Amino acid sequence: TPIISTRSEYLSTLNIYEGTIQGAETNTISSLYLYGKATVNMYGGTIAGGTATGNYGGNVYMSDKYDIIFNLIDGTVTGGTSNQGGNFRVAGGTVNISGGTVSEGTSTGNGGNIFLFGGATLNVTGGAIENGAALNANGGNIYIYGAGNVLLSGDATVSGATSKNGGGKNIYFQPVGEEASKLVMNGANVESSI
Repeated sequence: TPIISTRSEYLSTLNIYEGTIQGAETNTISSLYLYGKATVNMYGGTIAGGTATGNYGGNVYMSDKYDIIFNLIDGTVTGGTSNQGGNFRVAGGTVNISGGTVSEGTSTGNGGNIFLFGGATLNVTGGAIENGAALNANGGNIYIYGAGNVLLSGDATVSGATSKNGGGKNIYFQPVGEEASKLVMNGANVESSI
């Protein structure tokens, strides 16, 4: 079972200021499982070491059922492991990163740190997404499947990714039919990876 789960149709707000949400080893579900209507504001602290053996983010899973928002203002999301999206698997909603770090996520498939699909949005204006690993596929840091929006600006950094197939080690877009993906860069720094 997840450590924290939201499942209500009514808005839940989770504010994280400090402390650690430490890895849940589960069959399918992430440490922080956001299925209901929710806003998460992470001002500090750590979400670390979550393991999901199914297609869920090791640390955070965001469903497409409601418009879920995850705001990373400071703090660290790190060391998650999953088949897709080691730290985040985002099926819908928006992840806003203005500070803090998403790092060291590992996926046995695509998206070492973040796996984005279903028209979800990743808006990175600061902080760092770094050192993700897609062990058997693409997108060591960020993988976008089909419809998805990635906006990079300000002093944000995306760096240090590895992927087996060599495709888009930091950021990889996988087109699906007529679904459109979009990347907008206005500043930010996407660095070379191995």
